[in-house]
Amino acid sequence: MARSKSSITQHKKCRAFTLLEVLVALSIIAITLGAIIKTSSDQASNATYLKQKTLGHWVALNLHNQLLLSKEWPDIGKSSDSSSMANHDWHWRREISKTLSPDTRKIIYHVFSDNAYQSKVSQLTGYVTDPKLLYPGDSNAK
Repeated sequence: MARSKSSITQHKKCRAFTLLEVLVALSIIAITLGAIIKTSSDQASNATYLKQKTLGHWVALNLHNQLLLSKEWPDIGKSSDSSSMANHDWHWRREISKTLSPDTRKIIYHVFSDNAYQSKVSQLTGYVTDPKLLYPGDSNAK
């Protein structure tokens, strides 16, 4: 079967991409891949940061709930100690202060991931009421 002259001329007109087109396409791919890698890296570090903040907040909540369950009326002042959670030692400071009501105290918990108390990961503010008011007949209320 013989080819017609018009199909041969159309075939000759089809050419490959120019060098400029290839370079533009490669540049677009490189920029896109760079952005994807940076986004993935940022998400990985954010996940670690959020895990630290969440665990630090749970440490503070546990401390506050332990105080509430102990039915003790805490003394005004500052204290610090450490707690263990999720195979990590968390260091915390607690500040207990008076409020306008003499039967309520304000407690601020600061939770740190290091023992130098430099890397604060969470802070929680809570309040306690005098256990003698909440549990009038309870001999465990101190």
